[in-house]
Amino acid sequence: MGNLSRAIFDVVDMMLLLRQTDREEICSFRRNMEKAVCRTIVENHTFFNWRTHALELLNASAQSDSFSEQVELDRQFHYLLIHATENNFWITMMEPIADVYRRWIDAALLSADEQVTVQLHQAHMDMFQALENSDIVLCEKAIERHYDLVDGEMRKENT
Repeated sequence: MGNLSRAIFDVVDMMLLLRQTDREEICSFRRNMEKAVCRTIVENHTFFNWRTHALELLNASAQSDSFSEQVELDRQFHYLLIHATENNFWITMMEPIADVYRRWIDAALLSADEQVTVQLHQAHMDMFQALENSDIVLCEKAIERHYDLVDGEMRKENT
C-alpha cells in the first residue's frame, strides 16, 4: 500500500475508533463505490485489458476446495476490479477502503456455508459477464446480490 493509501486507511481507522463512522456506513460506501468502479470500467472500455486475469481468478475459485483460498481469490477479484479502472485516483482511494472492509468480510466469508460460497462465486461470474458485455445494469444487479450475501454473513458473524 502506498503512502497516500496508507494515510487514507489510517484516517478511516481513526474515524471508526472515534465513532465518526461505523461498519454499516463503510459497507454501504463500499457497495456503492464498487458500482461506480464497474461503471468506470465500462465507460473507459478497460475490461479487456484485465479479462484474462479475472477469468483466471474465477476459475481458480471455482476449482478450490479451500475456504481460505476462496476468500483470498474473492479479495483478489475485487482488487482487480479497482485496478481495471486504470485510474490512479480510484486505486488510491478504493484500496484502503477495501482493506478496512476486508477485516470484517474475511471472517464472515470463512464461516459461510457452501451454498453461500457458490452464490458469491455466481455473483462474481455475473459481474464478469456483465463487464464483458458492457452491461452496467446487470453488473449492478450482480453487485447487489454479492453484497447482500456478504452483509448477511457479516450479520450472522455478529450474532
